[in-house]
Amino acid sequence: MRPAPDSLEAFARAGDIPVLFTGQFRVGANVLVANLDEDGRTIDVDGPSRIESTDLDDVIAGSVRSPRWQVEIHLPGGFDDAVDQWVVDLAIHVARTGDGVVYDPQQEAIIWPTGITPRARGSTEERIRTIQLEWIIPWSRVPEDMPTRWLAVLRDLLPVALPTRFGTYEPFQGRLGPDGDGAFVAAWRSVEEKAWGGLLFSKGSRPCFSGTIQIPDRRGEQIPCLSVDVTLDARPYHRDPGSADDLVLALPSICGRIGAIYADATVRRNWILRRGSLWSDELTEDWSSPLRRGALFGGLPAIRPWAAWYGPEYVPLVRSTFANVAADLVGGMLVRHGRLPMDRDELADTPRVPFDLIGPVARTVPPIE
Repeated sequence: MRPAPDSLEAFARAGDIPVLFTGQFRVGANVLVANLDEDGRTIDVDGPSRIESTDLDDVIAGSVRSPRWQVEIHLPGGFDDAVDQWVVDLAIHVARTGDGVVYDPQQEAIIWPTGITPRARGSTEERIRTIQLEWIIPWSRVPEDMPTRWLAVLRDLLPVALPTRFGTYEPFQGRLGPDGDGAFVAAWRSVEEKAWGGLLFSKGSRPCFSGTIQIPDRRGEQIPCLSVDVTLDARPYHRDPGSADDLVLALPSICGRIGAIYADATVRRNWILRRGSLWSDELTEDWSSPLRRGALFGGLPAIRPWAAWYGPEYVPLVRSTFANVAADLVGGMLVRHGRLPMDRDELADTPRVPFDLIGPVARTVPPIE
């Protein structure tokens, strides 16, 4: 998408940055942008210029679908961390308006958005990151109207995850009909009526790929838990911090409406996106939390999540660990590491829940009625 003609002026207005423009931001022209702050300097912005994918470095061509426009920003003397961050912010602003990326030729890398795995030039598939949201609800707390309540929660707080199709096997036959949510409720009940439980799957709307509802086996003595999860394309949330904020805040908001004891958001790398569907191989990160294995309650996940909400039973057990990154919300505690989605490597130095709380058979499990 071609960046808007007033992109540069809009950036200066939004950030209240004193700049002087000389020239025009149009095809075949360039603009000198002089920062009038004491430590500011002048940069040269060329373009936008028409290009084809063959004109681009493989890293860029493999990260932008159908590239058509390029904008070059020249910084005389090189980048200075102390005074030139506004130039990076300007590049990100232009890229966001044009649905593009920011590439630094000195680093030979895409510096915005983060979390992109370039695909091979001309490939029909690509490696992407996903974000998986998961909520765990003790079966004793699952409300009688849970199927309709879950749909209402999605409509209010996460509409992209509202099922477009659903079923217990593929191809999914169920759809939300014009007469209401009856078909979804019936599909849910057909799984729930089995004492050993089962799975109900769904597809969502971009950027949501899928959802899974796991009804627990209620025949044993262990505490059964309902697990619901949603898988999203991580790329839009890397591009837009505001949407990442909304996503994280949906975690506790949804918990409060469905009686969850725990919820988290984890980043999974190396999923294969092919014709709009996800595929996996030996490189794909895919794991289930111990809370979901067999849908029986057994402890918290060992994997560090990007964000997690701990219910009131867990708050006294984890508060001291996460004191510097926690906020009290919806009767529990929300922990978030970083504004944008973070993967396992990026989270390596963050606090982890105490070892005795980690499942699948934790030494310390709070009482659940």
